[in-house]
Amino acid sequence: MEPLYSTNQAATMLGKPAVTVRKAARTHGIGIQIGRNRAFTAADIERLSEIIHPHSGRPRKTQANE
Repeated sequence: MEPLYSTNQAATMLGKPAVTVRKAARTHGIGIQIGRNRAFTAADIERLSEIIHPHSGRPRKTQANE
């Protein structure tokens, strides 16, 4: 049987916040729903890495140079 990873483990592997992984998984139907949580296979995490843009999320604040 293939190992399963939690949302937090998948987020760490992808370098993204868990909320981003949860949203993408829910939107695209990726992972296995176990109660209120999701579990992911290595193939699921690979698929998420293709879906989640590397620069997704809120842009960083920059200071104006004067």
